[in-house]
Amino acid sequence: MISTAARMCAIVVASAVGVGLVGCAPSTTASVETAMEQAHASVGQNSIDGLHTPGTLTVGLKNSSTAPLVIETESKVKGLEVELACALADELGLNVTFVRTVDPKEALADSCDVVMDVGGTSDGYEVVGDIANSAVALFHKGPMEVATVDQIRDKSIALQEGSASQKLLRTTDLNAKEVPTDTLDNAFRALEAGSVDYVLCHPMSGAYLAERYDNLSFAGTLNEPTSTGLAIAPGDGSVQTAVRQAYAKLEESGVLNETRRRWLGDMPRLDSATMVADVPMHQTEGKPLELDYDAEQVSTGRMDGSSAGANAAAISTLGQDSNNSGTTQTEDVGMYEVG
Repeated sequence: MISTAARMCAIVVASAVGVGLVGCAPSTTASVETAMEQAHASVGQNSIDGLHTPGTLTVGLKNSSTAPLVIETESKVKGLEVELACALADELGLNVTFVRTVDPKEALADSCDVVMDVGGTSDGYEVVGDIANSAVALFHKGPMEVATVDQIRDKSIALQEGSASQKLLRTTDLNAKEVPTDTLDNAFRALEAGSVDYVLCHPMSGAYLAERYDNLSFAGTLNEPTSTGLAIAPGDGSVQTAVRQAYAKLEESGVLNETRRRWLGDMPRLDSATMVADVPMHQTEGKPLELDYDAEQVSTGRMDGSSAGANAAAISTLGQDSNNSGTTQTEDVGMYEVG
């Protein structure tokens, strides 16, 4: 349960987007700093057997996760996954710390209680929830709708050079004109200027960027979307049970949907109904097309969203070693500001 002080913080942060919490008095005289200090002091006291660090939820953020799921600079870490992890830790009455990871199974065994942005199934973990989607998605100028093949055929499509989007588009018979860009930001600038008809990219990054412009919106996916959630170790131990219950409470209370809305706007949950129907495809020699969604880069100059609650005051640093294939953690080299 989120403490009273944490809820006070949530009111202040959410007021910028017009969101209030029922039953919380807005007339409190406590400063934001005082409220956050009180809330932060109240967490870390909960006893859940099996945590890698007592009193702390250790959260793995995948090295491949990018904006808006994870936004990292020299001094701050934000993002949809970061905010949800903070809310989950608040619900559990725990502090939270983040580490970078590559392999969820290894991370859960070695150092993490949960790992964000994980899809599929494995004997090494269980995936809880439906937080984000992976696919190759179209964005256009106009209202949100799923485009038809005839609307896409022969059109100009901006995309990032070397991306999964480019790889998939080249397996279609849409006869589209590729307009390669070095970043997705430049692709969306071209779309806003009217110099291209569509942008093709990862749906989460696209939704995040589309929110920066007027009248740019989602127009369907070219392939079947997959969902990702948070991974926990298999079984019914104290940690797994507590995480499942806390996630269910966040979902029931609307925290999950509101967090998605802040980062992704009105982006719908993606499924077969949000796919462009009957996209003509080349034969791929009977082999499934493997798409690497890591290639697309998003500028994080503007970092929207918020991390409200007890864990919003200070978050331990993320450790990252791009040359290490496993979980890494750097200790005591600074603090990320989250808020």
